Amino acid sequence: MRASVRRLAEEARDLYLNDAVPYLEKPPTPLEFQRSWLCPNKPFIVRNAISHWPAISKWTFPYLRQEVGEQSVSVAVTPNGYADAVHQGRFMMPEERKMRFGEFLDIVERKRAASGVFYVQKQCSNLTEEFPQLLKDVDAHIPWMTEALGKDPDAVNFWLGESAAVTSLHKDHYENLYCVISGEKHFILLPPTDRPFIPYEHFQPATYKVNEDGSYDVIDMQNAEKETTNLNEVVRSQRGAVNLVPRSRGVQQLMSGSNSHGEGEVRNEVGYQMVIRCSAHSVYPTATPPPRILGN
Repeated sequence: MRASVRRLAEEARDLYLNDAVPYLEKPPTPLEFQRSWLCPNKPFIVRNAISHWPAISKWTFPYLRQEVGEQSVSVAVTPNGYADAVHQGRFMMPEERKMRFGEFLDIVERKRAASGVFYVQKQCSNLTEEFPQLLKDVDAHIPWMTEALGKDPDAVNFWLGESAAVTSLHKDHYENLYCVISGEKHFILLPPTDRPFIPYEHFQPATYKVNEDGSYDVIDMQNAEKETTNLNEVVRSQRGAVNLVPRSRGVQQLMSGSNSHGEGEVRNEVGYQMVIRCSAHSVYPTATPPPRILGN
């Protein structure tokens, strides 16, 4: 059986998977997208797909301060950048903190000392919920993706972070369009046919808790476990690109992609989400003492 599955993975690479994620010079039509990318579950990158967005030229730190500096937003805080990632035998989730966006910018610009890595990465359409002032600078949806799937995006997320932030390898239940406003994003992409060879394990879920002195505790979640892989997210996506990240893979500058499907999953019920990302300068966290592990 294992030899047959391995042969399937090898034949998939030989017959239809690309050696590298292809770049498109213009967005596909909805029909091209369905036929060439969505149905075969293949990622791609579209150059300059969002160059018409005002955000490309407007989203500087001074502009963001002016527009949303006083807004209270959700920020993920970790000692080392490992949020929603396997670290030291645990599936670590960040401390989620509410703070003024201007205070967050002070930290990422190193205008204010803080222990750890701070990252705006909240899901569930945080652009519309926490950053509505920025909606005027981006399109509400990607027309060819919306037409192909027959629906608007279920979520539009705004992420801003630095190079130290790492996420574990995972699959989403959405088709993903990753829109890079500034900086770069690196992805590791694996096709669905490689799933049998990915070493999934069960890990103890835990969260970080930041103490007043800047030290971190690790708090185990009781009666819970998380199944994931100890591989970390490397395709590089650069400014102005959209990456299509298929639901189990992905890049598009618009980065677009689709995931592998679970048993009983129906394609036409699948929605998509847009992720709009900015990057701070490639800075690294200040030294923090190792977190104390509390609980089990």
